[in-house]
This record gives sequence, C-alpha cells and structure tokens, in this order.
Amino acid sequence: MKAAIEVRGLGLRYRLYPSAFDRLKQIVAGERKRFYREQWALRDVTFDVAEGRSFGIIGPNGSGKSTLLKVVCDLLSPTEGLVRRRGRLAALLELGAGFNAEYTGRENVFLNASLLGMPREQIERVYPEIVAFSQLADFMDQPVKTYSSGMFVRLAFSVAAHVDPEVLVVDEALAVGDAVFQHRCMKKIADLRARGTTILLVTHDMNALSSLCDEAMWIEEGRVRLVSSPREIVQRYLAWVYENRDSELRISSEVGRSGVLRYGDGRARLERWGVVDETGGATTMLVPGERYEVVLDAAFHADVAEPILGFQIRDPFGRELISMNTTERGTPLPPARAGERLTVRFAFPWPELAETDYSLSPAVASGTQENHTVLDWIDGDVILRSVPTSRVLGLFRPHDVTLAVERRGTEVPRPEGS
Repeated sequence: MKAAIEVRGLGLRYRLYPSAFDRLKQIVAGERKRFYREQWALRDVTFDVAEGRSFGIIGPNGSGKSTLLKVVCDLLSPTEGLVRRRGRLAALLELGAGFNAEYTGRENVFLNASLLGMPREQIERVYPEIVAFSQLADFMDQPVKTYSSGMFVRLAFSVAAHVDPEVLVVDEALAVGDAVFQHRCMKKIADLRARGTTILLVTHDMNALSSLCDEAMWIEEGRVRLVSSPREIVQRYLAWVYENRDSELRISSEVGRSGVLRYGDGRARLERWGVVDETGGATTMLVPGERYEVVLDAAFHADVAEPILGFQIRDPFGRELISMNTTERGTPLPPARAGERLTVRFAFPWPELAETDYSLSPAVASGTQENHTVLDWIDGDVILRSVPTSRVLGLFRPHDVTLAVERRGTEVPRPEGS
C-alpha cells in the first residue's frame, strides 16, 4: 500500500536569542561566535501514513504536535529530514490559519478552495454544502474578523472537508467549537475516512483516537515515543499521564503475563476482580437483561483517607461504554488502613449490546471524583462477550422504548364548481 505521507528523520531547530541586541550581534559576528541557544522542536521523527488510512497523534502540550503538522503541510521548513506527500491536501490548523480577516466568509471560501486547486465551477457547486454545514448562511457576507472563534472554526472545517481532499490534516482547533459542532465534525471525518480519504489527526480525545484512527503516534518533547495501535497508545499514554501528574508521586507500571498494562502508586492493590452471575459463579458470557455483579477486592498497603473502587467497560475500539465507581454511585467509602481489604460489588442488568468482545478495566484510587490518584489500574484484563437475544442494530438496543404512530389523512382539494 502506498504512503500518502512519508516522514523521515524530521528535525526542526530554533535559535533562541536572549534579546534583540544579541540577534543583531549574531548578524555581525556571523558564525564566528554564537549568541543564541538551540532549541529542537522536533528531532528524528519518522512515520508513514498509508493511503486511505487514518493516523492519530497525541502528546502533552508543547510536545511538538502542531509544529509537526505545519511541517507536513509545508508551512514550516525542517532543519533536517524530509516529508513526502501525495494527493490534494486540505488542512485545519490553528485558529485563523489561511484566512484573510478583512475578507468576507464567502470570499474566504473561494480563496481557500482555489488555493487547494479546486476550479471555480466546482467551488460554486459545493459552496451551498459548505454554507449549510457551517450553519453560517446569515454571516457569509460579513468580514471574518467579526466572527467568533467558534464561527471561524466552523467555516474553516467546512471548507477543508468539502473540497474533496485526498489528505485531510486536522489539528486541535476543533476543540474551540461547541459540542454539537464537534460531534458533526467527527461524523464528517468518519465519512471521509470511509470514502478513502487519508487523515492525519491531532487530538487529546481518547475516544476520537480510538474510533477514528487505524494507527497512532505518541510524541513527547519533539520525539516519537511510540507508534502503535490506538488501543496500545491510549493505554500507555494514560499510564504516563498518571505517572507525571504529581511530581512527588512516581507510579510504577508493569505489563502482565497477557500484555495487559497495570499501573498505580502501590498503596493499594487489586487482589480479585471479575464478573459473577446470580448464582455467584464467575462468567464472561453476558446475556442482556440478566443481572450480574462486577466484584472488586482490594488490599491496602498504606492508609488511604478517601478510597475509591470502580471499573470501566470498553468496546473493541477502546471507547468507554460503562464507567462506575463508589463515589459516583453516591457510596463514598470510609478511610482504609494499611492491612485492610475492601470488597465492592456493583450489581446491574447487562445492557443489550452488539455481539462482540468488551474489556473490563478494574481500578482503585484515592481522592475525589474530580481529583484523584490511581493506586492500581489493570487495563482491559477481563474480556467479556455480550450474547444478544436478538439482532442489535448499532451498538446498543435501548430498553423500555415506547413507539407512537399517528396517521393523518390528506385532504384532496375539490375542483371548483363541484
């Protein structure tokens, strides 16, 4: 399979001067003396994005993600390495990129689309679709400098998504839009992906990374940390996030015998976890409508003032379907002392889901719902199989659905004089 984007040994170096006067001294001195320090924004970055595939990039703020996209889009020149692209590329980068603030929305649509190589006749054909998707019909003849940030993003994404791109590059600018528009954008990206468009996506949304991307890359301090499946990237990145959220806390991570990632600070450890049926027997085959218990048993090796036990159930793409914990369910646990054990049982009827595998991730933490520290997390250790009693259209089949049908007659006008 051909690569739509090839990146080889990419590096981008900046020269940082203490003052403007030092920059002037550098011009005079040439290369005889250095008045700057070097800062590498990117170093030795290598990856491929195959044609028709979707590639996601995650990493902390300041890791070089947006800079990398600018180099890929030829907006910045690399210090070393190379980038090869094939096909018409449309990009949505930082807010305002590629737009003239003095032009109207209409003028910017035609300007951007023409810069992407689309002939005017074709732009005129897709223009109504762009306006309809952006929902800015009443503002298209106003200068975009009068637009809010959300309006700006809506128009920019609408143009990028409707110029029939062979490669679509999307940065985190979508985070500026409202939740409804973000949902519509993700649906549009999924549609483009289904049509064979190559997609390069930077996001902090783990669900978007899992559901939209075929492969993913974790970048940190300008270097590639890992290129792998979205599921593994999410697992390892979240473990790293917890490891670095508190400078005084170093969380140990380990990989279990089956390749399952486990991490936590070790003050408590899960000793037993799984699903049992109404007879108390362990099971991994779950029938919709029947009640089951998720059982979590934790041993505490240090005093924990605010213990929390809970779990997540995810689909095969890593998207979170069910998430419960003791605090969220309104049952805060008493302080736990070193040497104590806590067993928690979550009982609920299994929802009607599509017949596929789901993973159970148990956890014990300390703190509050909004601010907590992971003591022990086992990512996707138990695989559950939903066995629906009937065909499920989509992922879920809601229960207790009522259906109302109202039929109205159509009056046929009588001919005049009858």
